Amino acid sequence: MDKQTEPVLYLSPKEVSAIIPGNPTDDSIRNWMREGVRVKVDGQTTRLRMKHLPIGGRIVTTIEWVNEFLATQRAFRDQANGFGSQETR
Repeated sequence: MDKQTEPVLYLSPKEVSAIIPGNPTDDSIRNWMREGVRVKVDGQTTRLRMKHLPIGGRIVTTIEWVNEFLATQRAFRDQANGFGSQETR
């Protein structure tokens, strides 16, 4: 049974900031990992944190975890604004 798995590519906060639209700072990414962002769930405020790992004194994440964080944050925002509502200008 010689089953090979693809290696996981870990990203630093600096690498994540370069691929997210709006170019958030490295510090913002670190805050999303450690402190999270506030979201409302059933009228209660909670924290949504980006998944990460400490490796060798540094914190890293994966592209899958970044996408999961952004999708979940978007879902909470859409729920707060009324499902599928369009912002008017």
